[in-house]
Amino acid sequence: MFSTAIFLTILQTSLIAIGGESVRVEIADTPEARQKGLMGRKELLPNTGMLFIFDQPQPLSFWMKNTIIPLSIAFFDEKKQLIETMDMPVLERSTDQPPLFISSRPALYALEVPQKWFQEKGIEKGMEFFFSRSTR
Repeated sequence: MFSTAIFLTILQTSLIAIGGESVRVEIADTPEARQKGLMGRKELLPNTGMLFIFDQPQPLSFWMKNTIIPLSIAFFDEKKQLIETMDMPVLERSTDQPPLFISSRPALYALEVPQKWFQEKGIEKGMEFFFSRSTR
């Protein structure tokens, strides 16, 4: 007799503060977690998101493959200062080749949140974010 097991990865979470606002994030700091990101999620609650942490500053690129929630992304340098934000729309057809959203310079962090969150909260280039990791 065989059984099928489904393994879910529970990601560490943290609260990020930036520009007087806060957002609860899941931490994607492994290659597997970064690759999966928010793919397949059906919703993202207000003031929640995902923080991608890389091993070293580098040009970062993201896409919306298998992502059905419209998102905005922010790229941050090693000092946690905001380099830029971009809106990432959902693909109209699943057969479309997803565009790449690439940081204009090396970044160490990327933050994905519901689309327009940065605009609505007045988050601007140069702002710094703060966070401490929690224990799940």
